[in-house]
Amino acid sequence: MTSRRELLSYAIPAAALTTVMAGATLPGIAQAASGGKGMPRARFNKYIELYNANDPGFTQFYDDDVVMETVPPLKGASTIGDFRKVLGTYVNEHITVEFFVSDENGVAAQFLGEFTCVRDMPITALSGLFGKAVKKGQVLRQRGIILYGLKNGKFTFVRAAPPIILQDWS
Repeated sequence: MTSRRELLSYAIPAAALTTVMAGATLPGIAQAASGGKGMPRARFNKYIELYNANDPGFTQFYDDDVVMETVPPLKGASTIGDFRKVLGTYVNEHITVEFFVSDENGVAAQFLGEFTCVRDMPITALSGLFGKAVKKGQVLRQRGIILYGLKNGKFTFVRAAPPIILQDWS
């Protein structure tokens, strides 16, 4: 049960307050506060499952005009899918969601990411994505925050803050 001190530390509308008073836990507040118009956690988990498996089905979660704000930006679901497919030939990427929140405007999530190089990746691959050549067997671990814009239940943009490197390629 949520304590009054915890409840007062959140700016939430009356609908969410009713949910809390009925015995809901704090993770349920975000959905009540948004009127349930965000992306449900189960749907986001499915996206992550497909992404981790390098299954092209992960692109079904993108709006046709999605932009992944990388350098250079990737525009369109098929472009992002193609990028991920090529990346997967060099690196096995696995992300674990550590924190998730969603409302009608988007999703914010904190991730723990592990990248395992499965074949030598020259610095020239994927526009120098990692800033250096990476050798088969090397592993990178990082923690990061990613924001996803939402429109009609699909991602319109993907924007990441610079990650914290927990273990550089070793």
